[in-house]
Amino acid sequence: MRKLSEIRALAALSSRNFRLYFTGQCLALTGTWMQRLAMAWLVLEITQSGSLMGIVEFINQAPVLLLGMFTGVFLDRNDLRHILIGAQIATILHSLLIAFLLYIGELTVPMLMLLSFLLGLITAIDIPTRQASVSQMIEHPYQLQSALSLQSGSFNLARLIGPAVAGFVVKAGGEIACFVLNAVAHTAVLYAFIIMKLPPRELASTRQNPISAFKEGFSYSMAVKPIKYNLLFTWAFSFFSMTYTIMLPLFAKRVLDGDSRHLGTLLGAIGIGAIVGVMYMAARIGQRQLPRHICRMQIGFGIMFVLFSLITDWRLSTAIMPLVGFTVVSAAVGSNSLVQALVDENKRGRVLSLYVLGSLGFGPIGILLAGHMAEVLDAQTWAFVCGVMALLVGLFHASRMKVYDETIDSLLKAKGL
Repeated sequence: MRKLSEIRALAALSSRNFRLYFTGQCLALTGTWMQRLAMAWLVLEITQSGSLMGIVEFINQAPVLLLGMFTGVFLDRNDLRHILIGAQIATILHSLLIAFLLYIGELTVPMLMLLSFLLGLITAIDIPTRQASVSQMIEHPYQLQSALSLQSGSFNLARLIGPAVAGFVVKAGGEIACFVLNAVAHTAVLYAFIIMKLPPRELASTRQNPISAFKEGFSYSMAVKPIKYNLLFTWAFSFFSMTYTIMLPLFAKRVLDGDSRHLGTLLGAIGIGAIVGVMYMAARIGQRQLPRHICRMQIGFGIMFVLFSLITDWRLSTAIMPLVGFTVVSAAVGSNSLVQALVDENKRGRVLSLYVLGSLGFGPIGILLAGHMAEVLDAQTWAFVCGVMALLVGLFHASRMKVYDETIDSLLKAKGL
């Protein structure tokens, strides 16, 4: 594995713990994306309503808003590996429960909403824990950006493979097969966490009450200007960019007159662009270049999504999806990488929870609004509005570049980067 450390984009794979995590996550996330497509299609088939799709998606991700303030406090005080093991077991049991309810014919819309909320509770703990634990899985600080890019690459490789497979699985064997396969896939990452040995880390004091601990993390985030601006603009960008997760099923069914296979192809095309984007970042974008890269990608996504909203041809829609994937994922990975590089270790969980709170917490509010507006107006009109707003966020973010130029060098040097 020594040769891997010589390839900048793959440097993190020379660390045993990260190799275990990366291999298991590739399989687990493929199952996750299969389940996400199956769930989206199931809701659309049962309800025939864009508004209800938005409500179910909001319910799924709302726990990030509810728990986001205190998840980071919990993470900074506890063993991350034990939390990850528990989250994977809960995910496996959740998928098997949905499969069982589908099998006996008892899965109703209210039940779907409850199950979506339960999955959201698991996700609200699982995702920040994974983000906070990556720095422990690598052996050298210079491997951090490689690790974050590969982590996102595995997510988007799964986005490419999972929906494409799920589209045909749903067509051939029904949604139940996707939920069972997701449970099986998650045993891989569960095994990785069980045999993994993470180094000891500095834990935050348990004497401080949770509200004070959260305030300390928030005050720290707002005091470090590059972290502050990165978080604020990521939150705003996520509000508008995350709408593509609900727009794609609506476009596939109503605008492009397609089925689950078409939706899988659109999501797969996004995955292709996303994988190219994260590998390009890992190989070519240094940590000091991250602020400008983030702004360019936010602007680029806004332009691509505006173009997507104007297209009604199936082939053209598929062709533009890789550019959507490249820009939206590059912006997200860049924002995450910048926060991870700058944050103090004993506040990592709290600051990353704020990052997740904004990127996955505010995004569902945008999704809920998008589902409603797609019914009041139409999917194309609201996609156009979201694209324009994402573009404006990127342009406004770029106007604050002087803040990064004045502070980022000294902060990175202090971290040995």
